[in-house]
Formats: sequence, C-alpha cells, structure tokens
Amino acid sequence: MKQNRIFLFLIIILSTIISFVFFSTFQDTPISNSTEKIHVVSSFYPYYEFTRNIVGDHATVTQYLPNGVEPHDWEPSAVKIQSLIDTDVFVYNGLGMESYVDNIQTSGEFGNLIFIKASDNLKLLSTSAEQTVTSDFHFLAQENLKFDPHIWLDPILVQQQVNNIRDGLIQSDPVNTNFYTENALQYNEKLNSLDAKIISELSSCKKDTLVSFHNAFAYLGQRYAIKIVALSGLAPDSEITATKIAQLIDYIKNNDIKIIFAEELVDPRLAQVIAEETGTQILILSPIEGLTPQEASVGMTYIEKMEQNLDLLKIALECT
Repeated sequence: MKQNRIFLFLIIILSTIISFVFFSTFQDTPISNSTEKIHVVSSFYPYYEFTRNIVGDHATVTQYLPNGVEPHDWEPSAVKIQSLIDTDVFVYNGLGMESYVDNIQTSGEFGNLIFIKASDNLKLLSTSAEQTVTSDFHFLAQENLKFDPHIWLDPILVQQQVNNIRDGLIQSDPVNTNFYTENALQYNEKLNSLDAKIISELSSCKKDTLVSFHNAFAYLGQRYAIKIVALSGLAPDSEITATKIAQLIDYIKNNDIKIIFAEELVDPRLAQVIAEETGTQILILSPIEGLTPQEASVGMTYIEKMEQNLDLLKIALECT
C-alpha cells in the first residue's frame, strides 16, 4: 500500500512538470506572422504594384479595380463595397481618380479600415489654368479636377508615394516596421535606376513633342522635358469636339508629327481616324492605369511597363 502511494505521488509530480514545460513553451513561442497577415486592398494597378513590393509576403494584397477596366469614373457595386468589410488597409491615389472613396469613408461602416492616400504631401500639377503647349494648339484642363492625378508616371514622385504607403502600412502593422522600411528602400532604389535609364536614353532626341490620346503624361513630360499634346482632357472620356479634332489634325500636319499614341484600355477608333487623315502611325503608349488580362496573367510589373513606354518614346522622339 505504501509503495502504491509513493508511485501515485511520483506520477502526480511528473505530470505537473510535463504540464509546466508544455505551457511555458507554448506561451514563449511567437505566433507565426502567417496567421496575422493584414489584408490590403489597392484601388488600381500602380498602387497594387507599389504596395505588393513593400509588403512582400507579410500581407495579402488585392487590386480593387478589375483588370482590363479603365479607372476614370469607375464605380464599385454594393457587393464590391461590402467586400471591404474584412480589409485592414485601403491604398488609393486620390485627386479624383477614385471618386467612390469619400462615400466609403463617410458611410460609417468601415471605422477600422485605414485609408492611405498616396498623393498626400506631393508637389502636384494644378489644372486651374489653361495649359498651353504651343501658340497654335492648346488644350483645356478638366474643370472638375483641381490637380492632375497621374502622379505614378513620374518615378521620382512615385518614390514619395511609396514612402506614404510604407508609413500607412507601419501604422496598421507596426510589428513588420523593419520589413516594410527595407522593402520600400529597395523598391525606391529600383525607381532611381529607372529614372536614370529614362534620362540617359532620352538624352539625344531630334523631337521633343508627343501626341497622346488623353492628357495623362504631364508629370512624365515635366520630369523629362517632353511637350505633351493631348486630344482629350485628364480622363479619356472627356468631351472631344469636332473643332478640337480639326485643331489637332492641323497641329500634326504643321509640326511633322509621324507617330500618335493610343492606349490599351481605350477604344482606338478615333485615333485611327486621325492617323488616316494625317498619315501618321499609331503606337500604344500606356498611361499604366491598368493591365490587360494578358499582361496580368504573366505578372507584368510597373517598371516593365515604364520601360515599354520608354522604348516607344525613343521611336516617337527619334532618339539615338
């Protein structure tokens, strides 16, 4: 009997020790980041791309705008809006590109959602005045926008946007501060290399003017000393009058323009009419507002799209 009591006592002591070691080990083991990943939604392609490069595998990132859709004036459905309920961070450009954001912010349904406006505190191009390209051709700014929203076509301004996104992500997910900081630094170094490449390859060109479909390239033009002549305003569906078309045709003929640019997400028929009237060639210069489904399927990057644009600019501007 005494031996049985001693044996039972030893079992109790051993069980206590095992339980203590187990629970101590469980409490001291950090929870894997994979179970705590934040969910980030980015409004359209450039901001999906910038965010994806910052978060790496420490967050899930999805693009709000469907691929193949032009983002100007796009509005999400009620179902699409409700899909944000479980989202932690929403990254957007602002400046009128995502007019639906104000309604989402003021709806009262997304109090826990952090909104990152990537255009905050940037030096922006104003649309308050008429922008004159030459004495014989000009276009009017889009009246309902105070600033040109197409910031992402200037790699140096994109660096500041990357920093804005980084800071917002750190606010939402401070545990991964060092990771986001390092990734943003690395991506900005790639943007520096892109900027240097554009400067080098556009350094010796015979022409300095490009003709585009809509006025998306002013930031690009300002950065690299390119004059931009656009048929429509800051959105591709801006009103285009017969007088405006006639002015552009005259400008193309009088200034020895050999190439005009259309866009991958916009109906090319008007550009085709102008090309037939002026004997010019049409090429596709991307405002990088979205990818085609084919481009998305192969994972085309922002930098690859910018390098494609650079190759086309070199043709149009007759660079050597």
